[in-house]
Amino acid sequence: MKRSAVRTMMNAIFILALFLSGNRLFRAQEYSYSANEAYQGRVLRLSLVEGDVSIQHGPDEKWLDAAINVPLVQGDRVWVGDQGRIEIEFDNGSYVRLASNSVLEIQQLDLNPDGNYSQVFLSQGLAYIYTRENDNATFRVMTPSLAADVFGSARYRLSVDDRDDLTVFRGEVIINSAAGNVTVRSHELFSLAPNDSRYSVSSAPGNDDWDRWNFERDSYLTQATSPAVNTGAGTSLAAGLILFTTSPANVVDSGIVDMGYHYTVP
Repeated sequence: MKRSAVRTMMNAIFILALFLSGNRLFRAQEYSYSANEAYQGRVLRLSLVEGDVSIQHGPDEKWLDAAINVPLVQGDRVWVGDQGRIEIEFDNGSYVRLASNSVLEIQQLDLNPDGNYSQVFLSQGLAYIYTRENDNATFRVMTPSLAADVFGSARYRLSVDDRDDLTVFRGEVIINSAAGNVTVRSHELFSLAPNDSRYSVSSAPGNDDWDRWNFERDSYLTQATSPAVNTGAGTSLAAGLILFTTSPANVVDSGIVDMGYHYTVP
């Protein structure tokens, strides 16, 4: 079976599991998609929601209060208010986390046999990005001033305010902007001036509370004590998922099926 067909099937299983889990997940009448909308493309989910968070399913739709495990698709927007933060889980185990006063749009989710293409647009705020792509896939984060591309795996933070600051914790991020193109590597800080005319690359500053929370969250998600483990409906064997995993540590699903998107163990 082609990878694209497998991905489509897994997205369908993911959405079905969300609906079967009932009140623990979300109010289906507010966040439902038609069968065509839900199963044709890639599907993400809100894996953590804290504080004031809203989502919009398309530019002409009303903003709704967000809830954990709500599915997100191409064209959806997320707004995080004061004292809020969220985590968006991608279908391959990548994550984007947003701090308060941040706005993100999911612009493009292409499903390709040789490597997926993901593009989101951070118009304001602070984000932490953890990508788990293969070398043929591209994960792009856009801002009004730049495009940040990752081919493979990386962890970095990006803030959009009076200037754009990007700090790489692991891996490499390729920056494209009107001021020029540059590759930013681990422990480096990229800063783009307000007028977009020049940039600088320097040693990364020390970690702050946002960084430390994200590192702790990364560590937590690799533990078998995650609340997503063994909380689904039925067994992983019955669901045909015994060769797949939801864990960043690549632990195969066994026993009661785990919640979350299942991807092939490398």
